[in-house]
Amino acid sequence: MLRNKHLKDWSKIVSSHFSHLSLPHPFLRINHQGHYQLRCDPEWRCLDTVAPKTGTQWSGYVTCFKNHSLECTLLARWDEGYKEPWL
Repeated sequence: MLRNKHLKDWSKIVSSHFSHLSLPHPFLRINHQGHYQLRCDPEWRCLDTVAPKTGTQWSGYVTCFKNHSLECTLLARWDEGYKEPWL
C-alpha cells in the first residue's frame, strides 16, 4: 500500500525526470493487476483486459482501483517487443 510519504517520494522522482517541462508530469505507470470502472457503469473490470494482446490500445476516463480509488484518464497500449502492456 502506498502511503503519503511514498507518494511524495514518487512525486519527487517524477518531477526530477521531467523538470525541463513547464508543467508537472501527469503520467503514472501502473501494472495490469487490479480493477477499473468505466464512467456510469457499476461493473469493475480487470486491468489486464484493457489491452489484452500485442497490437491493442485503449483510452478512456475511468475510476482505477476499488480501494483508494483514483478518477483518471487511463491510457493502455501493448506494442510489439514488450512482455506486457503499458498502462
